[in-house]
Amino acid sequence: MSDLILYFNTTIVLAVPILLVALGVCFSDKSGVYGMFAEGSMLSACFMSVLIMTGTGNVVLAVLGAVLTGGVVAGVFSVLSVRIGTHQVLTALAINFACVGLTSSLMNLVWERGNLPQFAQPGNVPIPLLSKIPFIGEVLFDQPVLIYIVYGLVPLSWWILFRSTWGQNIRAVGENMKCADTLGINVNNTRTAAVIVCGMFAGLAGVVLAVQQVGTFTEQMTGAKAWMGIISVYFGGWNPLGATGAALVFGLASALEKRIQLIPNINLSSYVVQMFPYIAAMLVIIATGRNRRHPAAITQYYRKQ
Repeated sequence: MSDLILYFNTTIVLAVPILLVALGVCFSDKSGVYGMFAEGSMLSACFMSVLIMTGTGNVVLAVLGAVLTGGVVAGVFSVLSVRIGTHQVLTALAINFACVGLTSSLMNLVWERGNLPQFAQPGNVPIPLLSKIPFIGEVLFDQPVLIYIVYGLVPLSWWILFRSTWGQNIRAVGENMKCADTLGINVNNTRTAAVIVCGMFAGLAGVVLAVQQVGTFTEQMTGAKAWMGIISVYFGGWNPLGATGAALVFGLASALEKRIQLIPNINLSSYVVQMFPYIAAMLVIIATGRNRRHPAAITQYYRKQ
């Protein structure tokens, strides 16, 4: 039982960065702006959070700095794609590559190679009474504070997108920009706000990965987590609740990879084991097929007449 609890606990922990990216991409995609830039926001936030933690040791400041950094990267993307009208996919790829090069250069500038900072990750904070519930309590309610915050962000994101006026505006813009404009909705402002929210979610994912899970910064440390978040959105039908389920699938695959590597006497290449999350991603794409309909205005540029 203890091994099963550890496995599911690890699943939740590893799924959180993927889930946070997915929540943010729900906002961006629903407004008609493809959230591929989330990888750059997340990686930049990883670097900034570690830089702040190294200088101050304050987790709150690290979180704020990472969220702000993710939002700034998203803001740059928004200016180019939403305001100027550059190709969304190509611009996102350029942003991502630029963030990879910038963070790698700054890492070597700030810290000597081989002398990267290491700090203790924040510990778990058990919730009284709830953490004592057999199995469920040990899995769900004995987690770090940042993960509890994510618990609340999932239903909040769903409510904003599907019950609030702003969420209605986002969905209207993502389906028919001209009609939304006719109704008095500022299309570009709505899209810009949704993109920045996406970047801030990706920034929070970065600080969870760097500060909560790894405790340092390494080059391209996000791996494919942001891309898994994007796939989770597609699989979940651009619904935060559906995206949560998909992110947990990737968390299960990542946790299985970690567990298998710890089991002795298994004659399986580590490279094969590391493929598990990516195999899961391909299976999700195959299972989804063409049954998901993108928001009608995705990747389209709008200029007010």
